[in-house]
Amino acid sequence: MREIIFRGKRTDSKGFVYGDYIHCGISGKDFIFPKDNEVNESQLVGEEGCLKLFTFEVIPETVGQYTGLTDKNGKKIFEGDIVKVKYDNTVGIVCFGRDGGGNLGFYIKWVGTHDYLRKDIAFWIDEREEIEVIGNIYDNPELLKESE
Repeated sequence: MREIIFRGKRTDSKGFVYGDYIHCGISGKDFIFPKDNEVNESQLVGEEGCLKLFTFEVIPETVGQYTGLTDKNGKKIFEGDIVKVKYDNTVGIVCFGRDGGGNLGFYIKWVGTHDYLRKDIAFWIDEREEIEVIGNIYDNPELLKESE
């Protein structure tokens, strides 16, 4: 069973938060309920000593799911990450959807004229072990322009 985690950029400009994604149908806002060590226990206890739901509001456009895969350095790969493959130092964006060939899932949208490369992300991890996360489209858009 693969780990299902989402990430999103916090609206308070304090970076990304990782955990469970929550969309509030009433307010229309998006939240991440953090997992692991993102919040210390004192923040989880309310006034009467009860546990409270501790979430961070996130910018909806920045929410991305963990692919279940890691790069050559063991870093988790999320939608919106910018990856580079050793083959010709080619750069692409990790996306979810149909890859142009009708396949649904996580794939790499190559930057520039590299559309001839395989888009399935698992190929670059399982077969080549040469994929590396070098940034993301929200914090490092300049990485896309440099590789065109």
